[in-house]
Amino acid sequence: IAHMRMPEKGESISVSPDGSEAFIVFPDTDEILVVDAASRQFVRRFTVGDEPRFVLALPKTSAGPGNE
Repeated sequence: IAHMRMPEKGESISVSPDGSEAFIVFPDTDEILVVDAASRQFVRRFTVGDEPRFVLALPKTSAGPGNE
């Protein structure tokens, strides 16, 4: 367990199945931020629909966009 400073208050968090990334929902800014668990650094930011509340991290599969 570790602490890190967030840019604003998050609503919920989901951890990737392998534990390498955390996905944090920020409904006030309509974003999901991705944190690298090892470095505790923000690595990606996604703008999503109005006021997201939850995110679900699923394992990558061998089929689908970006997983060829």
